[in-house]
Amino acid sequence: MSADRPTWADMTLDDGHHCLSCGAHVHERTIAGYGDNDGNLFACPDCSTPRDLRQGAGRDPDYDLEEDRGQSTASGYHPIFGDSDE
Repeated sequence: MSADRPTWADMTLDDGHHCLSCGAHVHERTIAGYGDNDGNLFACPDCSTPRDLRQGAGRDPDYDLEEDRGQSTASGYHPIFGDSDE
């Protein structure tokens, strides 16, 4: 008595919703909220902090932690407050 077993569909997620930095699968709402206007996500919750995502790490491929987080740099420039020499 042999029963035919069902075949399982391939469960690989290839819907294009992934982080371009680490390759993790992300929800389309994550891309809509943190990615750029072309649907690209350059950082995700798996490889970046919530602070960096709010600061634009997901939409900017050239996001620099030291400059874009607003930390002081050698030039003294702060992205929100401007030059520190004023």
